[in-house]
Amino acid sequence: MSEIRLGSDEALEAGLEFAFGRARSSVLGELERNVGAPLPRVSLIGASEGAPSRGEVGVPERVEGHSTYRVQGELARGGMGVLYRGEDVDLGREVALKVLRDELARRPDVVQRFVEEAQVAGQLQHPGVVPVHELGLLPDGRPYFAMKLVHGRTFAEALAETGATGRERWIDTFASICRTVAYAHSRGVVHRDLKPANVLLGKFGEVQVIDWGLAKVLGREEGKAHASEARTSQAGHVMGTPAYMAPEQARGDSGSVDERVDVFALGAVLCEILTGSPPYVGGKERTVVLAAHAELDDARKRLAGCAAAPELVNLC
Repeated sequence: MSEIRLGSDEALEAGLEFAFGRARSSVLGELERNVGAPLPRVSLIGASEGAPSRGEVGVPERVEGHSTYRVQGELARGGMGVLYRGEDVDLGREVALKVLRDELARRPDVVQRFVEEAQVAGQLQHPGVVPVHELGLLPDGRPYFAMKLVHGRTFAEALAETGATGRERWIDTFASICRTVAYAHSRGVVHRDLKPANVLLGKFGEVQVIDWGLAKVLGREEGKAHASEARTSQAGHVMGTPAYMAPEQARGDSGSVDERVDVFALGAVLCEILTGSPPYVGGKERTVVLAAHAELDDARKRLAGCAAAPELVNLC
């Protein structure tokens, strides 16, 4: 089994440098050379300003960054990345390795969003966020990040297996999700795609919000937001999952998106917990229209007819 070294000696020595907008880590510098565009480092509210922190085509069986990882097989595939099961050889622990899809490696906006997903999740140090261990580069220049591997299932899978009665047993899980989102908001981060499928339930009681790839960092300096963000706003394109979406998000009005879209989505998740379905039901085009106009009559009827306590219904 061959051994491949990621990045350079400078990357191992420098890590991610703290001077946002001036100095850059070697990892980001290599990415910038690959895609031909600047990639700013995300700095969240409350971040330390003192010391710096340290199946897909072409993914090797063994990769090395700060740690050495042995790739053990594909776990899942999304629109932006591929998730692999891996082993941290040095520490003898299981990890999940997320790698940017090969066909997206030359798109600066996608590379930036992928890197920022790792940076955002890495800075959100909370029990409700999966810890990120390392950001690095494959030999072909694509970024990857290593994180904790959570054994369990998604909240969506758990809800699908729950009958019409006893759904209120998930309220403690919902409260854990709310605490995680409140922490993210305290750091200036809006998730923008909260739904049961983006919550992992671990076998040992973990409740962790995942997939921060669409996260918006509030209060960023002009010109340092995503290039894709500007195009999205201009095109009125919808980012997220319409069935759980606030009206302003469904209309593609990214300039109006703030913490309130996550609060709406939490209410939508609670609606699904109590009634078995999110507020908007149907195909994507239909749910986008319903969400954009806040057509909640059907959801309100379902909530009125469910057996949940009135104080829970009133939270939706």
